[in-house]
Amino acid sequence: MKAGTFHYERPASVAEALAVKRKWGDAGRFLAGGQSLMPAVNMRFDASSCLIDLNRVEELRGIRRSDNHVVIGAMATHTEVMESALIAETLPILREVGAHLAHTAIRNRGTFGGSLALADPAAEWPAACLLLDAEIRMMGDQGPWSCPTSDFLQGLYATRLGENDLLESVAIPIPAANERYAVIELARRRGDFAVAAILARGQVVGTRLENLAIVLFGVSDRPLRLAAVESTAAAMANSGQSEGISDAVRDLLASVHIVADLTHSVQAKRHLCGVLVRRAVHQLLSA
Repeated sequence: MKAGTFHYERPASVAEALAVKRKWGDAGRFLAGGQSLMPAVNMRFDASSCLIDLNRVEELRGIRRSDNHVVIGAMATHTEVMESALIAETLPILREVGAHLAHTAIRNRGTFGGSLALADPAAEWPAACLLLDAEIRMMGDQGPWSCPTSDFLQGLYATRLGENDLLESVAIPIPAANERYAVIELARRRGDFAVAAILARGQVVGTRLENLAIVLFGVSDRPLRLAAVESTAAAMANSGQSEGISDAVRDLLASVHIVADLTHSVQAKRHLCGVLVRRAVHQLLSA
């Protein structure tokens, strides 16, 4: 299939982009890298009357340090994030996470902000932002505003973005130098969306695992960070019961909204989550 008829606007600034969006309202869509939107337009799953191309808006580009945060512009491509020297120095987990993201052609065009705005529950960047306590910064009719990732992600392809809001950047706190990370994805093929995946972070003090944070994704309508899973996994690891983590996590997920896919049942996904948490804890302790 081919796209239907639509208007095309190409603003050169954030102010101009917001003005164009106000003109078109709900009938207009911001176009970033286009790696998800353009296939949807071509298959006529998206019938927006106007596409507003953000690729000339230099204000939305770049990766910089601001005090104790790294600020990633919404239009920074996946490749730019993965190849950034600043990211390598301060947030090396993003390079490891990005290695699981699709394929080279998509990484070269797709954008960090576009992935967050789409909020695919199996996407890597939203999960990473949730794990790293990132602040999502936006511009809209009421001026600049922001919220934590946990509030920004609201469900399947659902976010806090209002009708005329534009995602401007993401600010990520720089973690402690002794932080350890684990990135594990289970996918049918390299570059495919994960059947189930986990991102984890924490510090090891002596033999104890502390400040454990875990995000599971590809298993629900949004990335999941569950305090009960974190505390249980850390307590079991620190008491020498690591082998029981899989069963404990599976049981904890019994009351959590888990979504089946074409080849994996809800029960299978819960089992995979338990296995991934156990593996991630082992990886953190043995790094």
